[in-house]
Amino acid sequence: MANLACAQADTTANTDKVINKLDNRQGEIVEILKLLSGERAVGVKSVNLQK
Repeated sequence: MANLACAQADTTANTDKVINKLDNRQGEIVEILKLLSGERAVGVKSVNLQK
């Protein structure tokens, strides 16, 4: 029973790590999409390439 509880704790910890990584990537993707759509991203100087 103790092994099962330990394995479950490890699984929960790994799941939390994956969720945190996905949350971080989601933020990066949003910033990239803002840049691609022409919106100004936080902390990034926008450059207009249209003539």
